Amino acid sequence: LNFALQLASSGNSLKKSINVIISNFYAKIIILGKYTGSHFNLFKEQIKNLVIDIANKNYTKIELEKINGRVNIIDLERVIDEYNRTIIPLPDSFEIDMNKVYHIKKENNLFVLIDLWTKEEGRSDLTLSLTCFLENNEPMIRIDDLEVL
Repeated sequence: LNFALQLASSGNSLKKSINVIISNFYAKIIILGKYTGSHFNLFKEQIKNLVIDIANKNYTKIELEKINGRVNIIDLERVIDEYNRTIIPLPDSFEIDMNKVYHIKKENNLFVLIDLWTKEEGRSDLTLSLTCFLENNEPMIRIDDLEVL
């Protein structure tokens, strides 16, 4: 970034392109900031219930409640099957890592990464990406992705 700023201030012919890059960089920082507010507690119970449904392989329920969002329920099931471990509910002592919660200001929602737990490993590398938002003042969650991180 410092190099880009030096080039931009030097009158170099790349000045315009670099200014665009810098502007985009700062725009992303503004749009995606770490969320540290207490509103997250509204979603905690729903997240725990979703993980219980995943652990119990209640994919039909997840799909009927439209929690899977744009994620095809068959793909969700496939990723879990391919991981080849037994997903378990989040432990009672589970607390959300606030370093994995981001406030998307433009859309006024939260993007959350949840590490799933397995019988074999405890906290696993399988990570659930969620969007949390309010709809008619009701807390809602949607699955964005499920992947090994």
